[in-house]
Amino acid sequence: MKFLKKYPRLYNFLKDFKSILREALAPSKAAKFKGWYGMTLYTDPPWISTDLKQDSLEHQFKLVDIFTKNSVEDGSMKLIQFDHYNLDTIKILSELTWRHYIVFWSSYYAARNTKSNIKGMVEVGVADGLTLNYAFHALECYGFEFHGYLYDTWDEVVLENPSTKGTETQYDYLDINTTKSNLKKFEEKLTFKQGFIPDTFTGDQEPETISWLHIDLNSSPPTLDTLNYYWDRLESGGVVLFDDYAQPAYIDTKRAVDVWLLDKTDGVILQIPSSQAIIFKV
Repeated sequence: MKFLKKYPRLYNFLKDFKSILREALAPSKAAKFKGWYGMTLYTDPPWISTDLKQDSLEHQFKLVDIFTKNSVEDGSMKLIQFDHYNLDTIKILSELTWRHYIVFWSSYYAARNTKSNIKGMVEVGVADGLTLNYAFHALECYGFEFHGYLYDTWDEVVLENPSTKGTETQYDYLDINTTKSNLKKFEEKLTFKQGFIPDTFTGDQEPETISWLHIDLNSSPPTLDTLNYYWDRLESGGVVLFDDYAQPAYIDTKRAVDVWLLDKTDGVILQIPSSQAIIFKV
């Protein structure tokens, strides 16, 4: 079979056909989840158990996930980041379910394990607000007070990934008004910081302490700028969640984060099969 790898299209077709045939002949051995970047799991995801209690984290996530997908289908939530490329948005949302579960779980974990009365929730690289939709709902489900700080250009930005993609310009299609509409439910709890990082780290309308930080910048320089700016403000028990930490295309970011963490005695990182990673602050 090794010779087939010389013909990638044929190899991938036969590989997919083999998988489909196996699942048809032996349903019990079928994959239970298929996600982005080829993530395939044969174990039950936490949100599909038949024994979920109504107040369990898994059940609450399932309700929020259904609500989100319904909102996209009926047009009340618009995801320009996928529509711009004419992608099947509902299919992508299904493939992102594990990643969104990690967002939901990490938000709840951070809120539960930090001492602030109002949880500071920060995201850099917000796009349409899809990730924060899950994070904010997690806190709402369990009655935590919070305020969200949203950083993005919502405009053209230069990405630096010298080892893989080089220098790219992307995201000129994003619109801050779409994000505001998608998160309108939480509008009184939001502060929008539009512009480039680190220019938007001004100290104005920013929290003194935070519980949760999500970094989705696809570029190492602003990722390090964010870590340096917010690490000391992150409470003990809080977390930093990285979106594409383990993606080969963004290996420069992974390397930079790993080096940055070397001299931090109050943080430990966990890489997740979804390609995300979490730094737990102790």
